[in-house]
Order: sequence, then structure tokens, then C-alpha cells
Amino acid sequence: MISAVRSLITSNLVKLPSQIHHRALLHTTQTDFKGHSKWQNIQAVKGKNDMIKSQKINYLLKKVRSAVKDGGFDISVNRKLADVQKSFKSEGLPIDTFNGFLKKIKDKPEQVVFFDIIGPAGSFFIVECETDSPKRTEQSLRKYFNKNDGFRMANNSLRNNFAEVGVYEVSEFDKSGKKLDFDTVQEMALELDFDEVIQHVDAEDDEKFFYHLYCSKEKMSTLHARITESTFVLEDVTNKFKANYPIEISDEELNKVVKFDEMICEDEDVKDVYDNVTQMFHRRGLGDLLG
Repeated sequence: MISAVRSLITSNLVKLPSQIHHRALLHTTQTDFKGHSKWQNIQAVKGKNDMIKSQKINYLLKKVRSAVKDGGFDISVNRKLADVQKSFKSEGLPIDTFNGFLKKIKDKPEQVVFFDIIGPAGSFFIVECETDSPKRTEQSLRKYFNKNDGFRMANNSLRNNFAEVGVYEVSEFDKSGKKLDFDTVQEMALELDFDEVIQHVDAEDDEKFFYHLYCSKEKMSTLHARITESTFVLEDVTNKFKANYPIEISDEELNKVVKFDEMICEDEDVKDVYDNVTQMFHRRGLGDLLG
């Protein structure tokens, strides 16, 4: 029986979709600055705003990569790329950053590389990156080890601890323009023989949703034909990794994992992070994938 979860992924700082994702979220609470000076309050607010700005830029730069991969560098014909440019402007982010990054990935084509990392308490990570310099990216990841105890590069591949799965991203509207609710998407996905359905909130508009439909890698060729012929509007298809044997770790070790995850996810080369920690699945709104 298909399992599903209404995963309303939001953050007080910045809403991140599970895809540049599969990303751990920053959950924050309001801070009471009573007893501190006005200057301390200003510093705290500025630091928080700078972090929000940095997260938004990194998120949008990852969307630039995806848009270019789908439609090329010509912004006049690539609608997705034009939409990202509009997002930079509407969010008040420096358009020079957008233009500079676009020029960089055009002049130096990037490649996808994976790094296998061992963390505390038997935690494993596969970090998927897009970079024009794998050596530079590896050095960058190693710097995070120095800031977080218990993490190191694995000597051997960790792939046998994970299964590769297919993820189909579909719009909340069908081909006729009709809005689809969660129950309808779940029923349609079941008929097509998908294994999981997860609903996500759009990162730029929390009134909009999109859906991820999961299946085993073996089913992808068959399901791709089916979903193309269906009334779903297919936005993206990717392969991701799912832990074969998820583990639970202590709160102390989980804090280390969360801190490390948040740090590497802010690296512009990092595209996705996969791990085997049960609590991280729930943190990302992916608890049903453990089933």
C-alpha cells in the first residue's frame, strides 16, 4: 500500500524544498534580547539577516544550475532561468551574483561528483556536488571536518549502504490547469505504481505546492512512459539515494550531525546530501521513506 506524508517544509529563516535536497532545514525560534545593549541587538539582527541572504543566494544559484541543465544559457528562451533572474530582483539580491555565476559555469563546465563521509555514531553521508574543481570542493568539505568533531572521508565507497531511487517532481496543476489536492495525487500515483508520495511547499510562495513521487530505480523506465502519458505535469526527474538500514542516534550526536549538515548545505557546490540517520528523515519531512 502506498504511504504518503503531507510534508509542509518550512523554516522561519528561509523555506527550502527537498530537491538542492534534499536539504536539512534551519528551525529557529525568536530570541529575547532583553538585558542586551541596543548595539548587540543590531549586531544580532544583522547577523541573522546576513545568514538569510546567504541562504537565499545559495538556494537560487542551485536553481540556476538546474535551469541551465534543462534549457541552456540563453535567458531569452530559457523560461526557468529567466524566472530565477526575476527571483534575484524581487528578493533584492545582487544581480551581479547571478550574472557572475552564470558566466562562471558557462566558462568552466561543471561535473557531478560524490563524496562518501563517515560521521559520529555510525552515521554515513553521501554528498553530491556539482563543481568545476573536485579537488577544491573536497578541500572545502574537509574544512568542515575541522569545525565538527567525528567526521572524516570514507576510505571505501558507502554506496552499498544505500539504494538508488527515482524521484519524479510534478506540479500541483494537471495538464488541463486543474489544481490537484494531495488525495488526488496520491490516488493517481498509486494507479501508476509509484511507491511514495510527498507534498512540499514551494520555497518562494508558501501558498503553492509540488509533489515528489518515489519509485525504485528498476521501475523508472516503465513509470517514465506512464507518467508522461498521464495528466500530471512533470517538472523534473532525478535519482537519489535512500538508506538501506537507517539508524537512530543520541540527541548529542544528532546535534553534531545537524550542525554539519547545515554547514555543508550552505556550500554552493553541494547539490544534495543523503544520510542514514532516522531523525534526519523526519527533520526533512521524509519520514514515510523509512517505511
